[in-house]
Amino acid sequence: MKNNSQSGFTIRDGFTIIEVVLYIALSSVLAGALFSSFWQTNRITSQADRLMDVDMRIPIAFGQLQKDLSGAFVPRYAKKEQSGAVKKPVVKPGGKPQGKPKKPAKILKQIFFSQSTEEGQLDQLTFITCNPLQVYGKQTPRIVRVMYQLIPDEKNKGTFVLQRQESQELDMELFREKSPRKYKVIDNIKTGKITFKTPVIKQKQKKSDKSQVKKKVIPEPIEYETQTSWESPQTQDPKKKKNIIPQYITIELELAQTKRSEKFTIIIRVWAYESSLREPQKPKKKVSKTASPFKDAKEIKDMLKGMTKELKKGRNAKR
Repeated sequence: MKNNSQSGFTIRDGFTIIEVVLYIALSSVLAGALFSSFWQTNRITSQADRLMDVDMRIPIAFGQLQKDLSGAFVPRYAKKEQSGAVKKPVVKPGGKPQGKPKKPAKILKQIFFSQSTEEGQLDQLTFITCNPLQVYGKQTPRIVRVMYQLIPDEKNKGTFVLQRQESQELDMELFREKSPRKYKVIDNIKTGKITFKTPVIKQKQKKSDKSQVKKKVIPEPIEYETQTSWESPQTQDPKKKKNIIPQYITIELELAQTKRSEKFTIIIRVWAYESSLREPQKPKKKVSKTASPFKDAKEIKDMLKGMTKELKKGRNAKR
């Protein structure tokens, strides 16, 4: 404190109003910078948590689905029409029947089958694939039946769990009787939809007369048919062709998150679609080397007579 005798008042040390205003402005700028950095760090950590929780599970689930569905195919014997008659044992003349009567092979049902609910939600998907789940240190078969089911989650209400089953039993009845172990592929699913796309099979038009001038054939655009459920026919009728397996499969999963739900979509191509349209070929009969191509001895005699006549004619012509 300083005394001023002339003016009669004291002068004290302190801050002026301008200094206080500048101090408040600088502190507000620093506080805003610290708050923005804090907000960015919280945003980055939330995104990292989402990547670890959601984005890592989706590639694993879609990778397993793509591996299974891309290897879906129609077994060769499943295309053949089999009658219900029992094959009788072979009986040689003057001998006893050899072997026991063989029953016809069981027709393979539901080669590729999918069922959806009325709301369009996936309920069940089963098919035969050549890409089974590989287990380290174990030998697994190359052909298995796989089943996917979307069931309600007991822990989280309003969500679903996608489960997977695999078995060597290709027949659907035996598969259900065996009831293989269930594996959880992905959980916390809000909605799960599946659609199948196949090109429309058109009947071939009859060829026109050859006398007409040939014109350049312009390929027509391919028309696709979309379905939400699928059931493959038991046999393939060559007159009325029907797709046994689809060509493209679209799977859409919507995951329920804390803040908002996110949708993920994948399109899978079934590579065995073209081969499933081919008709089964009948095996060719093998002719043994020792067997004679002639049925009777008369044919051999007639052939020898014809050869001798031709030789005689040739000798007479030379003379």
